[in-house]
Amino acid sequence: MREYYPLSQPQQRIWLTQNIYPSSCMFNIGGIDVALLKNAIRAFLKAHDAFSIRIIAQNQMPAQYFDTDDPIVYYKDFSGNEDARQQYACWEKEQAFACFELLNSPLYNFTVF
Repeated sequence: MREYYPLSQPQQRIWLTQNIYPSSCMFNIGGIDVALLKNAIRAFLKAHDAFSIRIIAQNQMPAQYFDTDDPIVYYKDFSGNEDARQQYACWEKEQAFACFELLNSPLYNFTVF
């Protein structure tokens, strides 16, 4: 059985505001420092060995190793496009159907947009 806990005062204010103004986006975070966010994601990836595992085929058998290269975090900016939402939707669909390269590649894909 799940336990429930009361909200903190700030959480209550957010909950109340969202109930009064349900279509408001006032709590969305904007103006993010992209370089700082990418560095934070890289630091997280470096801190956990599981993210540095790579799989290879050696003598037709799978093997694994730990990659020591810096983790890759991609950045995609749609803001300069006239039809940004449409371009994002197309990119998202491409990503959803793209084949994942398992051998000698990261076992994750992070893209900041």
